[in-house]
Amino acid sequence: MKFKIIYLLFLGSCFCYSQNDSQLIKLREYYKSEAVVFKESYKPPFEIMNYKKSFTPTEAQIKEAERILVEQYNLSKKEIVDSINKNSKETLSYPKSVKNVKKRLCKYRRQYIGYTTKENDTIISVNLLNFKNKSKAKKYFSNWEKEYIIGFDGFYYENIEYFNVNLTDKKLSVGN
Repeated sequence: MKFKIIYLLFLGSCFCYSQNDSQLIKLREYYKSEAVVFKESYKPPFEIMNYKKSFTPTEAQIKEAERILVEQYNLSKKEIVDSINKNSKETLSYPKSVKNVKKRLCKYRRQYIGYTTKENDTIISVNLLNFKNKSKAKKYFSNWEKEYIIGFDGFYYENIEYFNVNLTDKKLSVGN
Protein backbone atom coordinates (compact mmCIF):
# COMPACT_ATOMS: atom_id res chain seq x y z
CA MET A 1 0.00 0.00 0.00
CA LYS A 2 2.82 2.40 0.93
CA PHE A 3 4.50 1.66 -2.42
CA LYS A 4 1.27 2.43 -4.35
CA ILE A 5 0.92 5.83 -2.66
CA ILE A 6 4.54 6.75 -3.42
CA TYR A 7 4.09 5.57 -7.01
CA LEU A 8 0.90 7.65 -7.45
CA LEU A 9 2.63 10.72 -5.98
CA PHE A 10 5.53 10.22 -8.39
CA LEU A 11 3.19 9.92 -11.38
CA GLY A 12 1.29 13.01 -10.25
CA SER A 13 4.48 15.06 -9.95
CA CYS A 14 5.62 13.92 -13.42
CA PHE A 15 2.25 14.86 -14.88
CA CYS A 16 2.31 18.30 -13.24
CA TYR A 17 5.85 18.93 -14.44
CA SER A 18 4.95 18.03 -18.00
CA GLN A 19 2.15 20.59 -17.94
CA ASN A 20 4.64 23.39 -17.26
CA ASP A 21 5.60 25.52 -20.29
CA SER A 22 8.95 26.64 -18.88
CA GLN A 23 12.04 25.29 -17.16
CA LEU A 24 14.53 27.12 -14.94
CA ILE A 25 18.22 26.72 -15.80
CA LYS A 26 21.55 28.09 -14.59
CA LEU A 27 24.60 28.52 -16.80
CA ARG A 28 27.21 29.95 -14.45
CA GLU A 29 29.78 30.47 -17.21
CA TYR A 30 27.47 33.14 -18.74
CA TYR A 31 25.48 34.66 -15.88
CA LYS A 32 25.05 34.65 -12.11
CA SER A 33 21.24 34.53 -11.94
CA GLU A 34 18.65 32.10 -13.17
CA ALA A 35 17.18 31.82 -16.62
CA VAL A 36 14.03 30.28 -17.98
CA VAL A 37 13.66 28.26 -21.16
CA PHE A 38 10.19 28.28 -22.64
CA LYS A 39 9.24 24.92 -24.06
CA GLU A 40 7.87 24.19 -27.52
CA SER A 41 4.31 24.22 -26.11
CA TYR A 42 4.59 27.85 -24.89
CA LYS A 43 2.69 30.43 -26.94
CA PRO A 44 4.54 33.78 -26.81
CA PRO A 45 2.52 36.96 -26.13
CA PHE A 46 3.71 38.56 -29.37
CA GLU A 47 3.53 37.84 -33.08
CA ILE A 48 6.70 36.44 -34.62
CA MET A 49 7.47 37.54 -38.17
CA ASN A 50 8.12 34.71 -40.62
CA TYR A 51 7.23 32.14 -37.92
CA LYS A 52 7.14 28.46 -38.85
CA LYS A 53 7.15 26.52 -35.56
CA SER A 54 8.40 26.58 -31.97
CA PHE A 55 10.99 24.33 -30.38
CA THR A 56 12.52 23.88 -26.94
CA PRO A 57 16.10 25.22 -27.06
CA THR A 58 18.77 22.77 -25.93
CA GLU A 59 21.57 23.72 -23.55
CA ALA A 60 24.04 23.63 -26.47
CA GLN A 61 21.84 26.01 -28.50
CA ILE A 62 21.52 28.37 -25.54
CA LYS A 63 25.29 28.38 -25.01
CA GLU A 64 25.80 29.17 -28.70
CA ALA A 65 23.21 31.98 -28.46
CA GLU A 66 25.02 33.40 -25.42
CA ARG A 67 28.38 33.26 -27.24
CA ILE A 68 26.90 35.17 -30.21
CA LEU A 69 25.20 37.65 -27.87
CA VAL A 70 28.49 38.50 -26.16
CA GLU A 71 30.47 38.70 -29.41
CA GLN A 72 27.97 40.83 -31.35
CA TYR A 73 26.32 42.90 -28.60
CA ASN A 74 27.99 46.23 -29.42
CA LEU A 75 27.66 45.77 -33.18
CA SER A 76 23.93 45.00 -32.92
CA LYS A 77 23.35 48.17 -30.88
CA LYS A 78 25.15 50.19 -33.55
CA GLU A 79 23.15 48.54 -36.35
CA ILE A 80 19.80 49.39 -34.74
CA VAL A 81 20.85 53.06 -34.44
CA ASP A 82 21.94 53.03 -38.11
CA SER A 83 18.57 51.57 -39.10
CA ILE A 84 16.61 54.15 -37.12
CA ASN A 85 18.75 57.04 -38.41
CA LYS A 86 18.28 55.86 -41.98
CA ASN A 87 14.48 56.04 -41.66
CA SER A 88 14.10 59.07 -39.37
CA LYS A 89 14.41 62.83 -39.59
CA GLU A 90 16.13 63.01 -36.21
CA THR A 91 19.54 61.45 -35.72
CA LEU A 92 20.21 59.22 -32.74
CA SER A 93 23.69 59.02 -31.29
CA TYR A 94 25.44 55.69 -30.90
CA PRO A 95 25.34 54.03 -27.50
CA LYS A 96 28.59 53.85 -25.60
CA SER A 97 30.46 50.66 -26.46
CA VAL A 98 30.58 48.12 -23.62
CA LYS A 99 34.16 46.98 -22.98
CA ASN A 100 33.32 43.77 -21.14
CA VAL A 101 29.93 42.61 -22.43
CA LYS A 102 29.97 39.31 -20.55
CA LYS A 103 30.57 41.12 -17.25
CA ARG A 104 27.85 43.69 -17.95
CA LEU A 105 25.24 41.10 -18.86
CA CYS A 106 26.08 38.50 -16.20
CA LYS A 107 23.68 40.06 -13.69
CA TYR A 108 20.65 39.95 -15.97
CA ARG A 109 18.13 37.11 -15.75
CA ARG A 110 17.26 35.52 -19.07
CA GLN A 111 14.23 34.20 -20.89
CA TYR A 112 14.69 32.03 -23.99
CA ILE A 113 12.16 31.16 -26.70
CA GLY A 114 13.12 28.97 -29.65
CA TYR A 115 11.49 28.95 -33.07
CA THR A 116 12.22 28.32 -36.73
CA THR A 117 11.33 30.64 -39.58
CA LYS A 118 9.74 29.82 -42.92
CA GLU A 119 13.27 29.90 -44.37
CA ASN A 120 14.25 27.22 -41.79
CA ASP A 121 16.49 29.56 -39.78
CA THR A 122 16.83 28.54 -36.14
CA ILE A 123 16.17 31.53 -33.85
CA ILE A 124 16.44 31.96 -30.11
CA SER A 125 14.82 35.07 -28.66
CA VAL A 126 16.76 36.20 -25.59
CA ASN A 127 15.08 38.51 -23.13
CA LEU A 128 17.45 40.15 -20.62
CA LEU A 129 15.75 41.26 -17.39
CA ASN A 130 17.51 43.63 -14.98
CA PHE A 131 16.61 42.79 -11.36
CA LYS A 132 18.94 45.43 -9.85
CA ASN A 133 16.00 47.34 -8.34
CA LYS A 134 14.59 44.32 -6.50
CA SER A 135 11.32 45.88 -5.29
CA LYS A 136 10.32 47.18 -8.73
CA ALA A 137 11.56 44.03 -10.47
CA LYS A 138 9.43 41.94 -8.11
CA LYS A 139 6.42 44.05 -9.11
CA TYR A 140 7.01 44.28 -12.88
CA PHE A 141 8.64 40.88 -13.43
CA SER A 142 6.53 38.97 -10.89
CA ASN A 143 5.76 36.01 -13.12
CA TRP A 144 8.94 36.00 -15.22
CA GLU A 145 9.46 32.25 -14.78
CA LYS A 146 6.15 31.48 -16.51
CA GLU A 147 5.47 34.43 -18.84
CA TYR A 148 7.70 36.12 -21.41
CA ILE A 149 7.94 39.73 -20.22
CA ILE A 150 7.22 42.52 -22.69
CA GLY A 151 7.10 46.23 -21.99
CA PHE A 152 8.31 49.33 -23.81
CA ASP A 153 7.89 52.24 -21.42
CA GLY A 154 9.17 53.42 -18.05
CA PHE A 155 10.61 50.60 -15.96
CA TYR A 156 10.46 48.13 -18.86
CA TYR A 157 12.39 50.45 -21.20
CA GLU A 158 15.16 50.86 -18.64
CA ASN A 159 15.36 47.23 -17.50
CA ILE A 160 14.75 44.91 -20.46
CA GLU A 161 16.84 44.22 -23.53
CA TYR A 162 15.42 42.06 -26.34
CA PHE A 163 17.58 40.12 -28.81
CA ASN A 164 17.11 37.53 -31.52
CA VAL A 165 19.98 35.14 -32.18
CA ASN A 166 19.92 33.47 -35.58
CA LEU A 167 21.84 30.26 -34.96
CA THR A 168 21.76 29.37 -38.66
CA ASP A 169 23.47 32.60 -39.80
CA LYS A 170 25.32 33.17 -36.47
CA LYS A 171 23.87 36.70 -36.35
CA LEU A 172 22.47 38.83 -33.49
CA SER A 173 19.72 41.39 -33.94
CA VAL A 174 17.95 43.70 -31.51
CA GLY A 175 14.28 43.27 -30.75
CA ASN A 176 11.54 40.69 -30.97
